[in-house]
Amino acid sequence: INMHDPSIIRVGNCYYGFSTGFEGGPGNGSITERFTCDPTMSGGWTYVGTLWNSVPAWITTALGSTPPNIWAPDINYFNGQYYLYYAASIWGQSNAVMGLVTSSSITGPWTDQGMVTNVNYPIDPNFVFGPGGVNYITWGSWGGNYMHVIDNATGKLSTTNNNLWHIGSGMEGTSMSYDGGYYYFWGSKGTCCSGVNSTYYTVVGRSTSITGPFLDMNGVDMNNGGGTTILTGAYPKVAAGGADEFDDPTYATQRLAYHYYDANNNGQATLDIRTITYSGGWPVLSAPISGCTPTTITPYIQVNDGTWQQTSSVTVNSGDKVIFGPQPVSGGSWSWNGGGTSGTSREQTIYPTSYASATATYTNSCGATSTQTFTVNINGSNNGNNVRLTKSNATGSSIDGGNGGADG
Repeated sequence: INMHDPSIIRVGNCYYGFSTGFEGGPGNGSITERFTCDPTMSGGWTYVGTLWNSVPAWITTALGSTPPNIWAPDINYFNGQYYLYYAASIWGQSNAVMGLVTSSSITGPWTDQGMVTNVNYPIDPNFVFGPGGVNYITWGSWGGNYMHVIDNATGKLSTTNNNLWHIGSGMEGTSMSYDGGYYYFWGSKGTCCSGVNSTYYTVVGRSTSITGPFLDMNGVDMNNGGGTTILTGAYPKVAAGGADEFDDPTYATQRLAYHYYDANNNGQATLDIRTITYSGGWPVLSAPISGCTPTTITPYIQVNDGTWQQTSSVTVNSGDKVIFGPQPVSGGSWSWNGGGTSGTSREQTIYPTSYASATATYTNSCGATSTQTFTVNINGSNNGNNVRLTKSNATGSSIDGGNGGADG
């Protein structure tokens, strides 16, 4: 999907993506919005619309002329509404502005709140949730990357804290994530916007303070040319950059959305997404989740606290204790349907008095789902009829598999 400088947020069971507007495109080059309910975000992207039908007059006044498109959105949710920051400039000019739109609905309508700042070429805005309820906005390009406290009531720059931190240089398209006591500052180096001739690549540094200094793995400050390379393009996916970190709460994980230029599609800017994990205090990126494949479920059942059996079907006496314990044990999330099961615990306990059928759904860390059906037959009964259960329990506690050697 054609998305330059993507920014993504999960709302309900779907993902909403915003990207730089198309020159001469809808809304006079306005920011474009799409959504998909595909858990891998690899397809199903549907056009929603643009932020507006014409560029706000204040932008034209500030820049001296109307820009052909609006750049690099950043979508966030706080204070009960959606805040989307954007940048406006004209290619080759040294002045730029950052603006803000808000809405109570992720699909709009959007209200333009005007200018946030015009200081230090404020393109590529990125909102950052900070400690103690103090939030920040970052921006900038090759001449420097800056950070300022946000007024949570307005979404604009704080008028009571006027500190302006210089946190990086020689980068653009910055973003920030947090894990294990460190703030990670991501940025794009190289050149963008030239199709397959672009040279973008993504770097990262870290700090124990949200305002830096941010050092790379060699201890070099990102204000002084630092930045450990973490993502590069590989033909035909050229120049991976313009990255934006976003949280995916359903899977309790972080993602990195970015664009590359597709040499097999006339150099089109194309969305890609990877999962972020951390090892040794530094981020590690998965393969693109568009290539995510479902995980095979191994079924286990335990009856009356006995040995775990690697099976999906058992025959028991009425009222026996039956535990479904599929594997894998960790790395994703579970949901259940039918047979007296409920909730998200991997292990589910029932006491069936008639035939029972339950389906487990496993969603792995990159978003692919797989299912496994369990059945319980009752000795001496007409199995396969509707179920009536006398007790249901889904503790999720770990049960010793005994001599069978397998923990369900």
